[in-house]
Amino acid sequence: KTSFKNIRQDENLPVLVYYGCNAIFIDSIDIEKRVHKTRIEQIYDYALEPGRFSFSEFYAYFESKYKNQETQKASLLENVIKEADGNYDWEIKVNEIGNLARSPELEWISEAILQVLNDEGTKIFENLRIDYGPEGEEAMKIDKNGHPVEIAQMSAGEKMLFALIGDLAMRLIEANTEVKWFDEFGDPTGKSPLTEGKGIVLIDEVDLHLHPKWQRKVILKLKEIFPNVRFVVTTHSPFILQSLKPQDISLFKIDLFQLKKLENEFHYGRDVASISNNLQGISIRPQEIKNELMIMYNLIDSNEFEKAKEKIDFLSTYLSDFDEDIIRAKTFIEFYSND
Repeated sequence: KTSFKNIRQDENLPVLVYYGCNAIFIDSIDIEKRVHKTRIEQIYDYALEPGRFSFSEFYAYFESKYKNQETQKASLLENVIKEADGNYDWEIKVNEIGNLARSPELEWISEAILQVLNDEGTKIFENLRIDYGPEGEEAMKIDKNGHPVEIAQMSAGEKMLFALIGDLAMRLIEANTEVKWFDEFGDPTGKSPLTEGKGIVLIDEVDLHLHPKWQRKVILKLKEIFPNVRFVVTTHSPFILQSLKPQDISLFKIDLFQLKKLENEFHYGRDVASISNNLQGISIRPQEIKNELMIMYNLIDSNEFEKAKEKIDFLSTYLSDFDEDIIRAKTFIEFYSND
């Protein structure tokens, strides 16, 4: 705590966060957890605890900004109504008020979350917000394919990405209050705490709960949204490895409790089976099937074609007639039979 005493309130700070493999989940909202935090607490509280993410705390932060935005909108609209002379185009005026009152923090968080959830050029997810019911109930919602969905109803992978991006964006916003996102003429600079903020983020098992399609894009999206943050991640996913160009990453492997840097390893664009077998040392087939295939090829080498065909029929029930080893074995038999 004493190390933060001499930091100016508006000084930009680096973030340091560790997301353990069980840290990123959406818990229920706890009203009691909505406590005011100092800027330093907002940036660094529980940052290095593996199971530290609290959706309640993120919700409290988002809701406070959302309420301020909506209150400002209502106040501006009330003033406009008082001064109205009947010549207003109300639709245009309401849009103007919305632009004047909008919270940049909410925009940065929402845009980052939507950027990671949506594929390029698509808008499957839109309009992150808080809905308030007639009896005081409230829920954070997002539109998915045009239908409102509560965050708790999203898939495990969607929630994992939502929580990770939301939490990191919140910390970077609080850590980078000196970023000038408007120039002296009031025009956007294109900068934000997310694009300018620096830090180190550790993520354990980044592929956990993610569909292979999202495994391929998650690191690329993180680098795109937070270009000045250094990410240190662990993964067992060949889909992640095949999506990353060697000049963009440093690749390490833990071997017998020792961390070894891998040099001249080709992984970008390689097929999943090749990465699993050659780079990760994982057999692409179960050992039992490998043994049966070896017997099949030995029978072909011994010209015992009838027994080899029986083995092929047996293996086809598991591997299908379109498996490359089944096709190869049939081709060998046909070739050798006509020799």
